[in-house]
Amino acid sequence: MDRGTSDRKFDTKNEIAAVRWSDNRVVSLITNFEDTRCFTKVERRMKRGKQKVDVPSCVVSYNKYKNGVDLFDNHMETYFSSIQGKKWHWPLFVNAFETSLVAAWKISKFFAPEQALDLLEFRRHITIAYLGLCVPKN
Repeated sequence: MDRGTSDRKFDTKNEIAAVRWSDNRVVSLITNFEDTRCFTKVERRMKRGKQKVDVPSCVVSYNKYKNGVDLFDNHMETYFSSIQGKKWHWPLFVNAFETSLVAAWKISKFFAPEQALDLLEFRRHITIAYLGLCVPKN
């Protein structure tokens, strides 16, 4: 596929569209929100200088609104615990715990920006609080 070209398929029964657009790499999206027939022009650098290429509107919308998801995934991966268990449910528990930890950190930053901790310091405070509950005080 040449840069700026796209393919799309539309399922009329379920009202879902699949779009494949070629940029530096092929970008594939599935949407039930955007019209896949609408295109906008964006500038891309090529060997011959800057050139305008067509971009489907669903790709533009994704790039516009993805920041929160990408940041959350980035924060999840930064300090993800590597504790492994032998039971099938353990990864589900660890992922749920990590998700709630990052969400709690983002909420605390939102409501108390003047007392905001970085993610590592926040994790340390939570860990110390949980360890304090478990350690007997003699």
